[in-house]
Amino acid sequence: QSVYIYMSRKRKFEDHGDAWPTQKETDIIDADYNDNNQIVIHIDVDSFYTEAECLRDPTLRGKPFVVRQGNGGGFVAVSYEARAFGVRKGDGVGAGGRANISKLKDRIGESEAIKRCEGRLIVRDMDTEHYRLVSRRLGDQIEEICQGMQVEKASIDDFYILFDRKKYLRQELSAKYSKILVAVTGKEASVDFISYQDIVNHRQPSSANNASSIHESSDEEEGYDADPDGGLPFCSEVVNLAQTLIQKLDLPITIGISSNKLLSKLVGGLNKPNGLTLLSPCAIDTLLRSTPLQKLPGFRGKFGAAVLTCVCKTAMSVFDLRYLKDSHLSSLKETFGPKRVEFLRDIGRGIDHCSVESNKGFVSKTLIVEKSFLPSSDFLSIADALSLQLIRRLQFERPNEYPSRLFFKWRHGYTSLSTTASKTVLSPAALTKFLSKLSPEK
Repeated sequence: QSVYIYMSRKRKFEDHGDAWPTQKETDIIDADYNDNNQIVIHIDVDSFYTEAECLRDPTLRGKPFVVRQGNGGGFVAVSYEARAFGVRKGDGVGAGGRANISKLKDRIGESEAIKRCEGRLIVRDMDTEHYRLVSRRLGDQIEEICQGMQVEKASIDDFYILFDRKKYLRQELSAKYSKILVAVTGKEASVDFISYQDIVNHRQPSSANNASSIHESSDEEEGYDADPDGGLPFCSEVVNLAQTLIQKLDLPITIGISSNKLLSKLVGGLNKPNGLTLLSPCAIDTLLRSTPLQKLPGFRGKFGAAVLTCVCKTAMSVFDLRYLKDSHLSSLKETFGPKRVEFLRDIGRGIDHCSVESNKGFVSKTLIVEKSFLPSSDFLSIADALSLQLIRRLQFERPNEYPSRLFFKWRHGYTSLSTTASKTVLSPAALTKFLSKLSPEK
């Protein structure tokens, strides 16, 4: 039995015409895609910084507001209400930044953003310490709901869960979440969506080509276990867990469900915000064809650009990695080595060998604090502020520990050039004694 919810028997689709998948699309998952029948749930918090701000100031909900990086660094998060006025992430950068940084030339300044929102735009400064606390609390909530399943925190606002049926305990929900979609291959080889509840109830979808117009079932309908011999009970358990997460977590989330981390993250991103999307095996190739390589995590920077250079392209889809020419493969092997090339070809087939591993309690060897500031700023005052922030993180995250080496890195003006200085901590015992005397308020 599998999370992929198409019934394994053709009779289930006989009366539904062309809107339903073909028998080929309902076949059992092949070995490459199966990943040993594992099910991976990906959680992504919608507009994390703005939602974290709403947690401590609920009056912000429903209003256009942004989170601003310090000293003209621009908006790092934009509420959906502000986006409706045309304000984007990256706007709000100072005139100097827009004039000197090519990728910011089309951005608007803060005053123009306020004008677009008819003077109603609320601007809040970043508070990274608060965001870390919110993220840590969110991780604890997910761990509690998932009852001992493997939970991996991938970043401050996204998590992976390896579904474990043996540890699953069905949750009673106050209301069923109706916006559950299944990604399938639609017309013209594009990703399309079918309502999960329509398939469970064996009904014609309300609108197979319109993800925003889906059937909403009433709370009394109980279609989850309607087909005990067709693979649905197993799927209903995963969906029940996903609905529980949506209902009980403090922050609004988007969920993707598939057989590995790569695919669950990609399919979840198709229906943001507040989406819950399952990936049908028949839609894997379509999803990979429609995903630009440089949209993948890990491919957005220098590595993605280097891959494109090796294959003599300016752009390509993830799917294109399957059919690279011998000359391109040779160039990639020479640049990255044979193991990296095999990794690229696996990605092109939707295969991800990275397992979901619990990292609760994992302690990084490095603590980083950073601040954006104008080139004309007082350099030493910036360094003092960062030092204080670093000491606070040491107190909170590493009690009774001390750094062995400090690094200080700064960028020169608006260029990409930077300088790094480092110094060994010569008296760690004295530093530890100093930290132990400080109160959290200080």
